[in-house]
Amino acid sequence: MPFSDYSDTIFMQIAINHAWKFQTLTLPNPAVGALILFKNTIIALEVHFKAGFPHAEVLACKQAFITLAKNDKQSQQKILQTLSDSNDIGKINQVSNSTQGYLENFSDDTLLKSSKNLLKDSPQRQLENLIQTLEHIHDSHAIHDFITTYHSGIFYQCDFFVTLEPCNHYGRTPPCANLLKTIKPKRIVIGHKDINNKAQGGSKTLQHIHLTQHILESQAKVLLYPFLQYYKKKSFLLFKVAHRLNGDYKNGQISNQDSRILTHNMRCIADNIIISGKTLREDNPLLDTRFAQDIYKQNSKLPTIYILTKTMQKKDIEKYRISNRKVFIIKSITDIPKHGFSVIEGGFEFLTSILQEIKQLQETQQSCLNIDCILGYIAPNFLSNNLCIHAMNSPVQNDKKDIAEQNHLNKFDKNNNIYDNEILTDFYLAYTQSLENSLHDPTIQDSNNILCFQSFFKEYSKESLKNNASLPQNIKTQKLDRNVDSKANIIYWLFRKIVYDK
Repeated sequence: MPFSDYSDTIFMQIAINHAWKFQTLTLPNPAVGALILFKNTIIALEVHFKAGFPHAEVLACKQAFITLAKNDKQSQQKILQTLSDSNDIGKINQVSNSTQGYLENFSDDTLLKSSKNLLKDSPQRQLENLIQTLEHIHDSHAIHDFITTYHSGIFYQCDFFVTLEPCNHYGRTPPCANLLKTIKPKRIVIGHKDINNKAQGGSKTLQHIHLTQHILESQAKVLLYPFLQYYKKKSFLLFKVAHRLNGDYKNGQISNQDSRILTHNMRCIADNIIISGKTLREDNPLLDTRFAQDIYKQNSKLPTIYILTKTMQKKDIEKYRISNRKVFIIKSITDIPKHGFSVIEGGFEFLTSILQEIKQLQETQQSCLNIDCILGYIAPNFLSNNLCIHAMNSPVQNDKKDIAEQNHLNKFDKNNNIYDNEILTDFYLAYTQSLENSLHDPTIQDSNNILCFQSFFKEYSKESLKNNASLPQNIKTQKLDRNVDSKANIIYWLFRKIVYDK
C-alpha cells in the first residue's frame, strides 16, 4: 500500500537507519543514506558503501530507474520515446560506447547496442537491454552518463530523501547535485548540510527544485560523527567489544555471522588493528578479512597490527598466526598510531585499562589519542545466572606473563568496573540496531517488484521509529547455547561527547 499518511521524518529515519549498517565502512567519506519515493511508494533505498564507489544518491537513481523501467507503464513509455527520438541518437551512441569499459561479467550478446540496432528490437526487448546494461554498470561516472541520457523524465514525480546534502564537486566520483539537477525530481529532502568545503554547495545548485532541509538534522549529524572526527583530525579510533547480556565475554561464541562480516569489512577499511598481548596469547587470532564482502576486499590491504603489552618481545611473535604480517610491539597507549582509521579489539578489561590510562595521562597534561567510539556486539543470551559484569575479577591463568600484565592492570583499582565508575561519562549512546544474518549485499539488485521495499518498511511503525526502538521481539526471549552461533546480535555505538562548531 502507498505510504501517503507518513511524514518526511519517517522516510528520513529509514534512510538514516539504513546508512548506520555501513557506519565507518565509508571512511574517509561520510556514511550517507538515500531513499526515493514514487507516488508514495518506496522504490529505492541505498547507501554509500565505500570511498571511491558511487554515492548513495547515484545508487538510488540506478535502483529507481530499474524498478520503474520494469514495473511502471508510464515510465516505460517515456523511456521508449527517448529511444525513438531521433534528436537523441547521437547521445545514445555515445553512452553505448562509453559504458562498454565499465560492464562486468557481461556477455557480448547483451551489451547495450547502438541506437540503430537497438531500435530494431521490440519495445520489450529494448527495455530489457537497457535494464540489463544498467544492472551491470558499477562505475559512478558510467551510471551518471546512463541516467543523464535515459532518465526520460521518469523522476519528475519522485521525492528524494538524502541524509546529507548532495555533493557539489568532482572528486573520485562526479557531483551528485549535477545529476539531481538534470533529472529534476519533484522534491529533495535533506537531513544535514555538507560541512566539507570542497563538497558543499549542492543546495545552491538545486535551488530550482523544491528543497526541504534540516529534517531529522540532529540524527543525521550523529550519523556523520566518524566522518567529522576524521575530517577534523585525520584519524578515528574505535574500540570493538563483544559480550553477552550479562556482560560476560569469555567461553564460547558471541558474534554471529553478520557481526563477523561487519568486523572483517571494517578491517578492510582500517589502517591499524590494536590488541593486547593477553589476547594474542589466549586467542592466537588471525586478524584477517576472510569473512569480508568482495566490495571491501577489492583493492584493500591487511591493516598493520600493534600489540600493546608490557612483557612480550618482537621475537615472541614468531609462534603466532600473525607472524607473517606487519606487526609492532608497543608498550604504552601513547604509541598507538595517531593517523588513519584504527580499531582496538578486546574485552572490558582491556577497555577499562586503556580508558583509565588515558584519564591519568590527561590529568598530568600529557597528550594522547582518545578513543572516539566504542562499538559493542551483544549476543542476546546469558552464559550463566552469575551476573558478574566485569571480567577483572575472573581467575587469571598461572602464566607469568599473564600475571605481569594483570598486575599492570590492577594499578587502576580493580574494584572499579566499567559500569560503576566514571570512565564512560565522556561517551553517549549514539545508536543501537540488530544484525540477523541479513547484511545487504551491495552487489545484488533486488528490483523485481515496484513494491520491493514495502516488506522492509513493515518492520517499522510510527511509534517504533519515533522511539528508535525497532529490535525484533524474539531478541527478548531468545535462549542460545554458548557454543551455538547467535542468530541475532544487538550492536550499539557509543560516541565520545564533543562540541561541534556551527
